[in-house]
Amino acid sequence: MNIRQNKGITLIALIITVIVMLILAGVSMSSINNGLFDKTKQATELYNNSVNNEESLVGGLQNMLQNEIQKINSGSKGDGTSGEAKGDGTSGEAQGDGTSGGAKVNKPILKGMQPVRWNGTTEDTSITEDSSNWYAYIAGDNSTDSKNSMWANAKTADGSYWVWIPRYAYKIIDKPAAADPQTGSGIIEIVFLDGTTNQYDDNGTMRDAVADGYTVHPAFTFGSTQLTGFWVGKYESSSVEGNTNNATGDNVTTKTIQIKPNVSSWRNIDTSTIFENCYTMASKATYGWTGVSNGDTHMMKNIEWGAVAYLAHSQYGRNRNEITMNDSGAYITGTGGEDASTTGNIYGVYDMSGGANESVASNLDGFVNLAGAVGNFDTIYNSADDTLKNKFFDIYAAVDVKALAVNEREPNYQLNSTKKGDAQYETSTSGGGSVTSWFSAVSSMLNSDSPWTLRGGSYKNTDGTSAGGHAGLFYFSYGKGDAWDQSSFRVVLAVSQ
Repeated sequence: MNIRQNKGITLIALIITVIVMLILAGVSMSSINNGLFDKTKQATELYNNSVNNEESLVGGLQNMLQNEIQKINSGSKGDGTSGEAKGDGTSGEAQGDGTSGGAKVNKPILKGMQPVRWNGTTEDTSITEDSSNWYAYIAGDNSTDSKNSMWANAKTADGSYWVWIPRYAYKIIDKPAAADPQTGSGIIEIVFLDGTTNQYDDNGTMRDAVADGYTVHPAFTFGSTQLTGFWVGKYESSSVEGNTNNATGDNVTTKTIQIKPNVSSWRNIDTSTIFENCYTMASKATYGWTGVSNGDTHMMKNIEWGAVAYLAHSQYGRNRNEITMNDSGAYITGTGGEDASTTGNIYGVYDMSGGANESVASNLDGFVNLAGAVGNFDTIYNSADDTLKNKFFDIYAAVDVKALAVNEREPNYQLNSTKKGDAQYETSTSGGGSVTSWFSAVSSMLNSDSPWTLRGGSYKNTDGTSAGGHAGLFYFSYGKGDAWDQSSFRVVLAVSQ
C-alpha cells in the first residue's frame, strides 16, 4: 500500500482518536454531533477519492458512537454539572433512578395512587412508576431561580393531588445577620438519603450525612418508623361538599376531604375536627389506596411543614428565592400561578404562602384550650403513651407563666431553641411577635392563651408593616385551635414498604 493510499485511513484513525478523547473529557454527544461528521464526510470525499468506502465507514462510525454513548447516557447518572447529584441508573433499589438528570432520591411509594406529570399544562396520567420522565429533583446553585426541578406528583382515585418529599438531611449555612434577617435568607443545603439510612451518594461514594455535619430531617421519623419519604397534599384541603362559611356547617366530620386547585379551601374547622378528618381519611374507599391505615393519613405536623419548606428553599426548590403569595380573598387554592409553588413550576406544592393560615398539629405543652375535642384527637392527645402522642403532635415546652411578668412568647421561643427542622428557631431571630423570619415573615411563638401553631399566613398578610405581618414559607404564629374563617389545613400521608 503506497503512501497516498494510507493517508485516508490515517485521517479516520485521527478522527476516532479525537472523538474518543472528547468523550473521555466529558464532551456531550450533541457537541460531537454538531456538524463534525458532515464535515468529515466532505473532507474524505475531497481527499483524492483514495478510499472509496470512507464515507460509509464514517457513517458507521457515527452510528457506533451514538449507540455506545446512548448506552452510557441511558442510565440515570447526572454528569455533575449544574450541581446535579449523580444517580446510579438503578430502578429496583430503595432509591429511584434520578430520572431526567435529577438527583438520586428514594422512589415514591404509591399505595394505589397514579403517577402524574404534565406536558406543558396538559396532564399526563399515562406514565407508570417506572417511567423515566415522571420526576427529576434537579439541583440549582442556591441563587438562580431556575424553576426546573420536577418533584414527583401522584393522584388518588378521587382526583386529589399529592407531592413526594424524599428522605433527606440538611445543613443551614450562611444565615443572615441577626440584626437584619429581612435582607435575605440563609442557604439550606440538602443531600438525599438512601432508603431509611443516613447515607448519601457523593459522586459514587456513600457517605454518612451526620458525620459530615448534616441533620437528618426529623419529619422522616414517624413514631418508631423510619420513612423513605412522605406524601403531602399539593394544595390546602377543601371538601367535596363545599363550604357553608360558618362553624355550624363546616366544623364537622361528615364531609369528604379533597386536594384540588381552583376551589375554596376548607375553613371554619377547629383543630380536633381537622385531626379526626385527616386521621380517618385513609379508611375511605373514595381514594383508592392499598395498604394504608388510619393514621397514615394525618393532620400535617409543624415538623412536616418544615420539611417541605426546607426542600422548597434549597437547591432542589427555589434556590433561596421567595415564593409568590396566594393573594386570593376567596381562599381559592393554587392562586398565584406557578411562581406560587415550591418549585416555581407546576410540580411543586402550592398555598404555602398566603391563601389561608394553616393549622398544624403543634401545641404548647399543657395547654389545649379546646372544648369538646372529638374522636381520635381526644384519644391520642390525652394518651399516657408519649410515644403515640409525639407521633401525631409536635409538643413544645412551656415556661412557667406564673413566674413571668412579661409576654411569654419570647421565653417559649428561647426554651425550644434546640428544635430542629420546623422552620422556626433555625430560620428566625426572635419569637416575640415581630417579623424576623426569613423574607420578613412573622415569627410569633405559642403562648398559654393561644397554644396551637399556624403556618404560612393568609392573603391578608401582604407585607411586614400590615396588621398581620408578612406571609411566607417561614411564617409562624399562634392560634387558639378554634374554628376560624381564616385558617385551613393540609394532609400528610406517611407510607412505608
